[in-house]
Parts: sequence; C-alpha cells; structure tokens
Amino acid sequence: MRNGVARYEALLRSVRTTLHVVFLLLVFGGGSPVAALTEGEEVKYSYLEKSYGGYLALPPKRHGIFRLPAVFVVHDPKGAQGQARALTRRLSEDLEVVALLIERGADAGALKDPFRGAMHFFRQRDDVDLDKLGVVGFGEGGRAVLELLQQEFSFRAVVLFHPRFPDMSGAERIETPVFVAHGATDGADSRKALRRFQEQMRVAQNPLQVVVYAGAKENFTAPLAEDAPAIAPIESPFTEDELVARDIAFAAWREGGEFMRSLIFQGPKKRRFR
Repeated sequence: MRNGVARYEALLRSVRTTLHVVFLLLVFGGGSPVAALTEGEEVKYSYLEKSYGGYLALPPKRHGIFRLPAVFVVHDPKGAQGQARALTRRLSEDLEVVALLIERGADAGALKDPFRGAMHFFRQRDDVDLDKLGVVGFGEGGRAVLELLQQEFSFRAVVLFHPRFPDMSGAERIETPVFVAHGATDGADSRKALRRFQEQMRVAQNPLQVVVYAGAKENFTAPLAEDAPAIAPIESPFTEDELVARDIAFAAWREGGEFMRSLIFQGPKKRRFR
C-alpha cells in the first residue's frame, strides 16, 4: 500500500513537471504555435476585390502566444525592392514587431485602399495586436503616409526618414505623433519644405519631433539595407565618406526606433482606422 502511494506521488510530480515545462515553452517561445520567420515572405491581401502585394517579416525572437505590435513600411516607389525588403526585416528584428512592407507600384499616393487591405490581412492573424500599430515611411513613401494621416487614419506612431512633404492643408486632422529624420544637405527646396511642414504642424498643435542630421544627403538610410555590420572592423572595407554615411544612417535608425518603441509598446489605446 505504502509503495503504491509512493509510486502515485512520483507519477503526480512527473506530470506536474511536464505540464510546467510545456507551459514555459508556450509562453517563452520554444515550440510556440507562432514560429518565427527570419527571412520574411511574400504575401497577398485585397480590398474591394482589388489585390495588393506585400512583404511580411516576423522577428526571430518571439514570445510564444502573445500578440505583437505591428508596423507598416511604406518605401519610396523609386527605390530598389530588395532594399525595401532588407529594411523591413531589419525593422522587424530590431523592434521585435510584425512588419509589413506595403507595395503599391509607382504611385506615390493612393495608400488608403492598400492600408485597408493590409488591416484586413492583420485581422486574420493571431499574432498581431491591432491596438498597437505604427508606420515607417521612406522618401516619397513618407509623403504618402502624411497624406494618409490627413485622411483621419490614426496610429500609435509614425517615423519618416528623408520624406518628401505634401500639401498639409489637413494637418489639423492628424492625431498621430510624428518623428522626421531629415538630411541637412538634402537640397535648399527640401529644407524650405521642411520648415513649412514644421510650421503647419505647429499651428495645428500636432506632436512632432524633427532631427536634422549634418552631412546627411538624400536617401541617407541606404546603408541600413546592406549586409555589412553596423560597426565596421578596424581594417574597414569602407572609405571615410562611406563610414560617415553609415554612422548617420544608424544614428537616425536608432533615434527613430526609440521614438517608435516608446509609443507602440504602451498600454491599450483606442484604435482609429476606418
């Protein structure tokens, strides 16, 4: 009898240990039902019977069954698609978010319907927190994002790298905090457009942070898409100018990332996405 009780207690302890291990694996990612995609994948989504393409990247470090914030990436349509995909993967990994590159062809605007299709795509996934959405835009993609914000689309945060600036007559409708990384040597017209944009956002009392990087030229984030490490070795294969360009790119990336992270990982907030 005593031996039977001992065996029963040993079996019970074994079952408890097994269940505890399974629980930890589910919570902290080992054997998670939402396994990581480290390279990203092509995806399709639609809105009003029109199909759109995209590129989805998931961070390699996942936290099991928990939903993650998500960031839409809007690249310059004139830029290389390979570069856009590399930046999407880097964004997903660095911020530990689900990142979706929205591809819309050569049209610099017309983001409204693709975004609605992308939102429907996210609603069908079980790993995205729809209350924690952000947007990152590059170049002409930044212009399209600013146009979108004036159509009463609201997100947790928007980060724009060397954006072009549209007409901002609807600036009073923007509710999303915006970070702009701009190049000091991006041309006189661009600097003038930046000052006008800052004034329009100030009058509309919109939350805005602008950082102007000395020595940064047009499309200064290009080095971010390269495979080379962020910190070059002592015997560097880069020229001095290339190293300066890389330093600027990674400085902008860090500051923009900190801005996004500080807002997108906050607690619950009502989503406005019509």
